[in-house]
Amino acid sequence: MSNRNSLKRNELLRKTPAWSGFYLHFTGGFYASMISKGLWDIGPILYEGRPAISGSYSMGEVQAIARRSSFRALGFQQSGIIDGSYYSSWIPVMDGKNNHSESPVMLWGNIASHLLKERKERFSDSRLCADDIDMEKIFDSRGGIEALAHFIRLSLESMDITVEALASYYNEQLLNGMFDGRVSGERSDNTQSRLLYANIHAFFVHIGAARDYLAKFIALRNHNISNKCDSMVKLVRSLSVESFPDDAMLKFLLDSKCIIRSSSGKGDFEFSGWLKDLSSLRNKFIHREPFGTRSSEMFGSVKPASLEDNTMRYFRNVEIEGQDEVDVLDLVARIYTFGSYLFHEMARLSGLNSSVQTLTDKDLVSLRIS
Repeated sequence: MSNRNSLKRNELLRKTPAWSGFYLHFTGGFYASMISKGLWDIGPILYEGRPAISGSYSMGEVQAIARRSSFRALGFQQSGIIDGSYYSSWIPVMDGKNNHSESPVMLWGNIASHLLKERKERFSDSRLCADDIDMEKIFDSRGGIEALAHFIRLSLESMDITVEALASYYNEQLLNGMFDGRVSGERSDNTQSRLLYANIHAFFVHIGAARDYLAKFIALRNHNISNKCDSMVKLVRSLSVESFPDDAMLKFLLDSKCIIRSSSGKGDFEFSGWLKDLSSLRNKFIHREPFGTRSSEMFGSVKPASLEDNTMRYFRNVEIEGQDEVDVLDLVARIYTFGSYLFHEMARLSGLNSSVQTLTDKDLVSLRIS
């Protein structure tokens, strides 16, 4: 009788080696990877019928290629492996900004942290901060402006995660199409489409939540606005020309034409521009029909982007009334890049401290070593 143990084998596992990278992601599945200060590789491009990386380019050259290819920048990603664990951080590209180092997530997180610090100082008695239970009560008793700043941060962070996932999905589908030789618009589908549907849905859930938390934040700042305004729709409906609040955040919505005077002539206001587009798309994808419902949305294709630069793009159609050939990530990018700019400016205009908090010994009130 043979020894069953002789059929078994053992193989030692090895920790994933450390690495790190800095990337700029675009629509279409295109990206640039920093290789040294001021120099970038780009890809994937089509070279001798195969996907390839091309380099080295200045940022000005990368932007020129993106323009010729009709790619839109989405965000910067720092990712890698540290001590066997994968990490990733994301900063959105914001319309109207040249410096993208301060993300909306960072600013709203700073606001919430400073408000929490102020509240903790009211519990500075060491007897109140003697154990973790007291600190948990302080953290969990957020309310009002502090809580809403925290909610906005969480919603924006979740939104960023969905866009990062969409960029990754597009890049993977672009590469697969190029490897398989499907580069002339041939339609295809695979099980990964479920990730696309889920992340498109999640994007509009999270940005809609951030929008409504922002509305409640604005309402709480203004005593002449009802505290029952728990959505942007209710906030805008509560405004009137005669009693328009002297509020920098509301003035920004007006100046950026996100709200305008209603055509009814009654002195009230209505959605316009970005807010109107967001509301319409959110209602479509969340309340009427999820993305992926229409047959034309179930397939993607790879097609040339710029013959001059040998760039290709992944395309996934979305049915938008009155428009032909709309790519769903292009649609998301238009909402995302202006929305990120809006939330960045709103944090600045809040009048609250959005700077990075400096920790002191007094802030380290709870520490458990096990």
